[in-house]
Order: sequence, then C-alpha cells, then structure tokens
Amino acid sequence: MEYILIIFIACVLAIIILKRNERKNIDEMHTLIEKIGKREDHLDIREELKESYEETVIDLRFQDSKLNNSVNELKGFKEELSVTYDSLLKKSAQLEYSNEELEKKVANLSNINAVARTVLSTLELDKIIGVILDAYFVLTGVKKIAIYLWNKGELELKQTKGKFINIGNVSYSLEELEQFTRNDYKKIYIQISKSIESTEDDSIVISNLVVKGKELGVIYIVEDKDKLSYSDEATISALAIQVAIAINNALIYSELIIKERL
Repeated sequence: MEYILIIFIACVLAIIILKRNERKNIDEMHTLIEKIGKREDHLDIREELKESYEETVIDLRFQDSKLNNSVNELKGFKEELSVTYDSLLKKSAQLEYSNEELEKKVANLSNINAVARTVLSTLELDKIIGVILDAYFVLTGVKKIAIYLWNKGELELKQTKGKFINIGNVSYSLEELEQFTRNDYKKIYIQISKSIESTEDDSIVISNLVVKGKELGVIYIVEDKDKLSYSDEATISALAIQVAIAINNALIYSELIIKERL
C-alpha cells in the first residue's frame, strides 16, 4: 500500500514538474517570438536554441533590409513616374493648345484669302469698304471700326461700323503731304485715335493702309483688351494689306475713268 502511495506521489510530482517546464517553455517561446518580432538579440536563451535563434534574427534583419531597399526604390520610381506623368500632361496640354491655334490660323488664312478674292475682284470703292468692314467684324469680333482715306490732301471718314463720333476731316496741302514721312502720318493717326470714344477696357488698334510707300488712309478698330488676341492682331494686319491693295486698285481705276472722260 505504501509502495502504491509512493508511486502516486511520484507521478503527481512528475506531472507538476512537467507542467512547470511546459509553462516555462511556453513563456520562453513567447519571449523568443517577441524578440524575433523585434529583431533583437537575446542572450538569456538555452544553448540548443541559441544558434537557431541567431540565424533566424540575422535572416529576418537581412530580409528587412532588402524590403526597405525595395520600398525606397519603389518610392523613387513613384516620384520619377509622377514627374514623367506631369510632364506628359503638360506636353499634351501644350500640343492640344498648339493644334487649336494651328486650326485657328488655318481657318483665318482661309477666310482672309476669301475676303482678298472678293475685294480684289471689284473696283467699286464703296463695295470694297463695305466688304472689309463686315470681314473685320466677322473674323475678329471687334466692337466698332472706322476707315479714313486720303483724298486730295484731306483725310476723310469714309465709313464706320458701330458708334463713332465724326470729329471732322483733317486737311493738309499737297505740298505739305509731299514732305511727310511715315512718322508724320503716324502722329496724325494717333491724334485722331485720341478722339475715339472708348473705355479703359478697350484697346484701339491703328492699321495704316499703305501700298508701295503710298499712304492711302487708316483703319481704327476698337476691341475689348481681354478679347484682343495675337491671332486677332495678325488677322487685322493681314486684312489691312489686302484692303490697301484693293483700295489702291479702285483709286487707280477711278482715275483712269476720269481721264478717259476728259
């Protein structure tokens, strides 16, 4: 009986010791796992686990280093990609703008050619002036326009579109005009422009009508400053050249008719 009791007590003690060892092992495993998770060195460890633990920590640190390098490379690539994307967007916008401007220029050139064919196909001065004033309104969207022509030393207001106050004609003797330079004509045109009704938001464009050095007159165009584009200015300049040629042809024709009648 005593022998059985001793065996029972021994078994109980063995179970208690095993439980304690199991708890100790579990706690130690938790500690190891926690240390591994933090990639920390652990000196207080059983010898049989020490080598395996150190290898695991070294391997994890190496993997962390590779991962960090990969993350940094990806960040760098992302930044480069972002810069490239922004650059492509900018170039795309510039290209789209250039295409729109090119289309406008082509359309304007086509319209200018059509106007030129119309005004050059007639020798009637009033018709030429009417066509050109309409063309300016349609192609540039001006608010108002006036055309002055020289006639025997007098700068006459021939026609307007929009509200203009006629300040009267400017007169010079033919002898005076023969001494005039381009700068003298420019001063006259600028002086007249000061009498044109306009607001601070308006821009007055002065287009001289000149053919082979011969002053024919001037066109005044009033347009909103914020609406006056480089394309409009180019169109205005191109139309002025065609108008000057057509008006000069009409004046020459008129002079020939008068001479024939004489």
